[in-house]
Amino acid sequence: MIGKNIKKIRGVKRLSQQAFADLFGLKRGTLAAYEEGRSSPRLETVIKIASHFNIDMDELLKTELTVNRLLQFNDTITTNSDPLPVQQFACIPCITDALETDFIHQRGEPGICQRLPQLQLPLPESKGYIGYTVHSAEMTQPGGTGFLPRDLVVGKILDTNNFKTLKRDSPVLVLTDQKLIFRFANPELESCELHPAAEGLEPITLVYTEIIKVWEILHVFHWKIPPAADTIEQRLLQLEQTMKNMKEM
Repeated sequence: MIGKNIKKIRGVKRLSQQAFADLFGLKRGTLAAYEEGRSSPRLETVIKIASHFNIDMDELLKTELTVNRLLQFNDTITTNSDPLPVQQFACIPCITDALETDFIHQRGEPGICQRLPQLQLPLPESKGYIGYTVHSAEMTQPGGTGFLPRDLVVGKILDTNNFKTLKRDSPVLVLTDQKLIFRFANPELESCELHPAAEGLEPITLVYTEIIKVWEILHVFHWKIPPAADTIEQRLLQLEQTMKNMKEM
């Protein structure tokens, strides 16, 4: 019993055989013999071990110690602090660039969302949410702001009626029979225009019967910190400062 308990103590305290042996002036081979039951420690060694780890000698010699019991012992390695409360985050399936085509073609199969990578996010629920990794610059505004490649967006599903009343220029992820489209939406009575942020690209117009699912984008996680926008106010301030410097010259 003593050998099993020594091995369990060592495991709980995350000590190698050599480190444990050094604590009590033993050779590693001697400690291995104790743990394997080939020999027994002398009484003075048992006293040292029990004292060091604040374990009752009777327990050490006669009772098979459990991990839970060992974690309650008061020594320099363990603490008496209360355990942290367990917080469950919502698991959100995420459509990556590599899995986008598979998701489109297998969208009706049971469990397809469970086979996608799962994001753990502090959202109130997971039902109806989807993640999507941006892989083009269509939604990147001039100056490098907006949605950049490798950003991660999270949206919540909408029904068709809510889609028609969606605020103009809301970012959405739209699923059709052939593709996923991430753009800004301008819904009309019979159709919806999806337009990009980048210049030089044509908008896409879809009638509602072509739309299988649509998610309104509510959250974005940037791959890197976006560059500061070069706003008109900033330019005016710079011009004002330049003129002030010229007057002082």
